[in-house]
Amino acid sequence: MFDDTYQNTVELGSVAVFDNVECSKAQAMKVLEEAAEVFGAWQKREKVCGVDADDLIGELCDVIQECCNMAAAVGCDDLRLALWDCEDRNRKRGRITGMVDRVNQRTREKCKRFVFVPIEVRQKISDSWEAIEHDSMMPPIEYCDQVIGQDMTNVHHAAAERMKCEHLMKRCKAMGGAE
Repeated sequence: MFDDTYQNTVELGSVAVFDNVECSKAQAMKVLEEAAEVFGAWQKREKVCGVDADDLIGELCDVIQECCNMAAAVGCDDLRLALWDCEDRNRKRGRITGMVDRVNQRTREKCKRFVFVPIEVRQKISDSWEAIEHDSMMPPIEYCDQVIGQDMTNVHHAAAERMKCEHLMKRCKAMGGAE
């Protein structure tokens, strides 16, 4: 529903993903293929005035399906945090200006996160408070790659940031004798 008080939104809900998705070129190309079909459906609708948007909406749903399949292929089963980050970027760019009614929505803190193999703290023998402070200034993906030794290929920035925070917390606990 569109009104002047709150930011216009489109309700999406959860999306079932295909069985046996994989992070491959073919899977990524499927997103592009479906996006091209959206453009074709839009062109068809533009040529014939008064034609309903069913074909266009159907193609948009196919794009959403393929995007969700790709997300699942890289281990993401909850896009809400990434979508909120996207919304924040677009607000900063002035593309979204209305208020958002999130009364009935979960907060960011309650979102599921990307699912990865648990982090093991490989405490460096020379670990110190100074080293932890120095490492905390590193960008998240660089920290995870260099300090944790985690392959960060195809990992979302928010997931890397969380991994970095969890790892730093474990290091601090270990330095303080709590772990």
